[in-house]
Amino acid sequence: AVAKTGAAFVAVDPRHPGQRIAHTIADSGARLVLTGPSDIVVPDTVAQLRVDAEASVAAAYSGASVDLAPPAVQDVAYLIYTSGSTGRPKGVAVTHAGLGAVVTEQRDQFLVEARSRVLHAASPSFDASIFELLMAIGPGAALVVAPAEVVGGDDLADVMRFGRVSHAVVTPAVLGSVDHRGLDDLHAILLAGDVCPPELVARWVRPATHLIPRRHIFNGYGPTESTIWATVAGPIFPDNPVTIGSAIAGLRAT
Repeated sequence: AVAKTGAAFVAVDPRHPGQRIAHTIADSGARLVLTGPSDIVVPDTVAQLRVDAEASVAAAYSGASVDLAPPAVQDVAYLIYTSGSTGRPKGVAVTHAGLGAVVTEQRDQFLVEARSRVLHAASPSFDASIFELLMAIGPGAALVVAPAEVVGGDDLADVMRFGRVSHAVVTPAVLGSVDHRGLDDLHAILLAGDVCPPELVARWVRPATHLIPRRHIFNGYGPTESTIWATVAGPIFPDNPVTIGSAIAGLRAT
């Protein structure tokens, strides 16, 4: 909805310290804060709307017209705040230009279909969350949303099993905390955010049988400024070196 108006959005994790939230809102120049059940403290100069409260949404926008300005490729799509080299959050403005390449590479690499089920477990302040959303929205797949308190281990395994997750983007540390047994629907995993140990690949790669499809492991790398990722390796096989691979569509690695 934000993109259709030609606007940009900045994700704020309500679990972050109030000082960081205040800095993100002020520094980004946000004009409207959309929240759920967990309200966050925002400056008086910024409007706040609870999207889970039907009455408040209706009162705010009943009869209102919305000016739509289809975004151009050079327009800002979203802002992500990284830690920054000094420890102070630094806003990175990402344009629509890179999103097309991300979606194209997701389609070609992971073969996501309308029947796929994509895990959504990343913090909204981490651009992997954008990656998860795009992976599902592009082909019209389902998005399996993990509760905010689920960060790994048996809890995450339960979410993936119950949600019949077929595609997941996780860090090596998170994947290492999950029991690989019983996740028969999971057949594509993208590892990102840290070094991938070869033994992790060996544990999670699964050959195909007449009942269960092969499970593929990919290794992605890239700074926030390059629109989430820049290179990808895979499918990776046990006993092969784990590298960051080659550049995705629209980028060049030297």
